[in-house]
Amino acid sequence: MHEKTTVVLPFNIYSHNTDKNLLIIGIKCHEYIQEIISSAFSNNLFDISVAENKGIILSASNYDFIFDLKRHLNKYNNNKLKRPSLLTFTFINKTGKLICGNLKFIQVDFNKSYTISRSDLQKNN
Repeated sequence: MHEKTTVVLPFNIYSHNTDKNLLIIGIKCHEYIQEIISSAFSNNLFDISVAENKGIILSASNYDFIFDLKRHLNKYNNNKLKRPSLLTFTFINKTGKLICGNLKFIQVDFNKSYTISRSDLQKNN
């Protein structure tokens, strides 16, 4: 069994102009990490763990990438707004612009803790 390396990556959160149900996580990372994540998405070789009201862990290759979303999710609670139920990841280039290549949209529920496995993702594609 391989040990996983836990990585906390810097990121920004974006919402879609017309689809408020979509939460976009823009990741700021080195090209090596970008390649690991992109390859995992392309080949459905990743898992997503949702921690109730806290955030998500993206597991790809031998890495667990942690995204703390507590502050963002609390805004929905404080304003009594419906939380997003679709999630996607993209990357942010050196100039701060989003690189929106081949996006994968993932159905999530931030009101409970669970893991979306590779087999779950393959059934939905």
